[in-house]
Amino acid sequence: MEIKDKTTNVTEKKIQRDIISFLRKHSFSVDILTISSYGRKGMADIVGCAPDGRFIAIEVKRPGGKLTVMQENWLAEKQHHGGVVFVAYNVDDVKSVLTSSGYSLEDNTNTNWVITKEAPEGAPFSPAFSIAK
Repeated sequence: MEIKDKTTNVTEKKIQRDIISFLRKHSFSVDILTISSYGRKGMADIVGCAPDGRFIAIEVKRPGGKLTVMQENWLAEKQHHGGVVFVAYNVDDVKSVLTSSGYSLEDNTNTNWVITKEAPEGAPFSPAFSIAK
């Protein structure tokens, strides 16, 4: 059973859906994870890549929600390795953190992605294929 915030009647699942919608609108490749997805306790609710390829992880909490020790440790590990990781209580939190991290949040809903066989110029890796705008 999903717990609702007593003051706003908002569930974490609703907040997650709103954040996912916002991020995808701005060309972030993200998914909602559940423990059954990968089986690692403490993983953030939303993980994926920013448009520049940087790892992003968001732990979604309803207002007043608190992180577990496992969640704190998981987020700290990813942040230590350069990921953009944070806790969000709403879409405005996401906008604030991403803007302060240097991301432009223009509407990119009409982005057409093309799969190519060459890595983008300056890429630190050589994948079998790459995805470019």
